[in-house]
Amino acid sequence: MIDIYIAASSRAFRKQKRIMCYLLETNHRDEIFTKHDFMLCEGTLNECELKALEAAVNRLKAPMDVCIHSDDDYILVTMQHFNEIREEMFLKKDGTSLSHADLLKGISVKIVSAYAGTKHHAYENWMREEMAKIPPDSINGLSAANKE
Repeated sequence: MIDIYIAASSRAFRKQKRIMCYLLETNHRDEIFTKHDFMLCEGTLNECELKALEAAVNRLKAPMDVCIHSDDDYILVTMQHFNEIREEMFLKKDGTSLSHADLLKGISVKIVSAYAGTKHHAYENWMREEMAKIPPDSINGLSAANKE
C-alpha cells in the first residue's frame, strides 16, 4: 500500500487557479521513501484535488492499494466509497455520470483498492509552507510534469 497526501494553496470551493501539492509515501524495509510535486490547477477545489490525485497515481509503476489523505471531505468520502463507485461504473443511481467521472475513471486505472486516510496529516503544514514559497511569477511554469 502507498499513502498519497494532497494539499491545495487555496481552500475556496469556487473555480480559480491554485497550486496543488501531492506527496507519495511508502515504507520499504522500515525505511520511508517519499516523492512529491507541485502543479498549477484551475478549477473547483474538488476538481483540482482529483487532478492532483491523478498526477500522483500516474507516478505509480503498477496499480496498487492506496490510502488518500486530504482535508477535503469530498475526496475522503469519494475514496471511502471508491470501490463501490467503480463497480457502479461512475454513474449515479439515475444512470447519469457522477461529477468528475472522467477524472475518477483515469484514477481508477492505477488503483486496486482505495482507502480514506486522515483529514489532517503529518505533511500538511510542510506542503502549505512549500506552496507559499513559490513565487507568483513562477506559477505559470508549474506543471504535473515537473518531477523532484
